[in-house]
Amino acid sequence: VPLVGWFRQLVMSEFHDPALNLDAISARLGVHRSTLDRVVKKHLGIAPGEYLQDFRLKVALDKLKTSIIPVNEIGGECGFSSPSYFSKVVKAKTGLTPKKFREQG
Repeated sequence: VPLVGWFRQLVMSEFHDPALNLDAISARLGVHRSTLDRVVKKHLGIAPGEYLQDFRLKVALDKLKTSIIPVNEIGGECGFSSPSYFSKVVKAKTGLTPKKFREQG
């Protein structure tokens, strides 16, 4: 499905931009937000917002493991709107703070 491919490509190339959200993605792809939600869920089995957050988190966790970039910069580089939100998401998904996750690397 072309829409899903375009969605994935857009997430991959623009995830670092905190302004990238479902409204922005829908506008860029020229579809209604509910259409994007329905088609992505059907073909990927996950809501587009969750896909975007998971993609950002995957990149961020990889950076935590493999780089010496300060923790508070990694969240920003990966499109999280604030260091506290980044920490909240990491803790919710891993059970660890970003610092603890890095230490356990």
